Amino acid sequence: MSALTLPRGAHARATSAMLAHVTCPICLEPFTDAHCVATCGHTFCHGCASAALDAAAAAPRDGGADAGVSARCPTCSSMFTSAQLVPNAAVNAMVAAMKSGASEAAAASTSAEDGEDDLERLTPLVKTLSEKHRSLVLESRAVSREVLKEFLVESRARKQASAVALERELRCLDADIDAVRREIEALGGGARVSHERSDLHDKEVIAHAMEALGLTRPGESQIVIDESKRRRVLRQFSELQSWYSKRRSAERDDVTSDGGKSSGSALNGGRGYAPDSTTMEEFSTIIDTFKRYSNISIAAEIRGEEDASNPGAPVSSIEFDSTQEYFATAGVSKRIQFYNLEHVLEGSQQPADEINTRSKLTCLSYNKFVKHHIAASDYEGVVSVWDVEKKCSIIDFEEHEK
Repeated sequence: MSALTLPRGAHARATSAMLAHVTCPICLEPFTDAHCVATCGHTFCHGCASAALDAAAAAPRDGGADAGVSARCPTCSSMFTSAQLVPNAAVNAMVAAMKSGASEAAAASTSAEDGEDDLERLTPLVKTLSEKHRSLVLESRAVSREVLKEFLVESRARKQASAVALERELRCLDADIDAVRREIEALGGGARVSHERSDLHDKEVIAHAMEALGLTRPGESQIVIDESKRRRVLRQFSELQSWYSKRRSAERDDVTSDGGKSSGSALNGGRGYAPDSTTMEEFSTIIDTFKRYSNISIAAEIRGEEDASNPGAPVSSIEFDSTQEYFATAGVSKRIQFYNLEHVLEGSQQPADEINTRSKLTCLSYNKFVKHHIAASDYEGVVSVWDVEKKCSIIDFEEHEK
């Protein structure tokens, strides 16, 4: 016998009513191999009916049940024999279906209970993960803000340093303006007729220096300046201003490192740094050069011997040595040619010496400390250092790929 577990839920009452119709009247359990009595139609488990026949056969006499033995139906008390027991397929199918449904319901109930248990176990984990995620988000945001703060602080520090440097440069300009104005007044007050042209030239140089730096105020100078000369200086204003700033910055550093007692510069009463006369004279000379010279001309021209296999071979590099006495040329002719500058200016066309190379050359560079060493790069990606006197390669560097 096997018990049929009743399902829980909305169908519990209906299932209980149906269970009464599939329960054996003898064992009061769901039918197992249900058989019905052909004469009265009541159904029993085959085992229960056989047990009833065996009990009936044992009562009047010894011996097992046979075709002539009969027993009373527990429901209607009519007599039946084993021959009148026939299988009840409909009831068996109903019992099997109810058992299957009960199993599925039990499995579903167990699954639901397991799901509830799993959910209860997962809830703390989900909360922990949620808190961890929130913590990571806040930490990431804090790191991001920290990086932003460092950027802003560094940006402000650099801007502040630039402002300090600009303020120092403005003080230097103020000091130089005062010095140049005093010099102009001194030159104007002490001018003599015999040196009129020389004084006029000096005034022009000073005026150009002031104008190039933007120091002269309208109507302040009485020196007549050629407009073309003014334009030539102003065209190079950025380069001149850069040179001036670097030199004055170097002077400020010297003053600071010497405690304000440098021989060339000194603090000017807190207003800035007094100009170094050597620096200002050098700068004035540069201004004068831009004012005086407006073009260049060819002093000499070298026409080397043309290679029969490569006529008109271009020269890709020219370099002077540290003494400015010699210069070297190189190109696609696969050779380095050395010329004496003085001889070339006198009209010589022949190189003083030459070195043949393996490949076409792209660039030359003299060693600034060893006069007879020169580096050359070629089309094969090799940089070679040559000894000019021995005409041999000292070392090769494979630094490039074509």
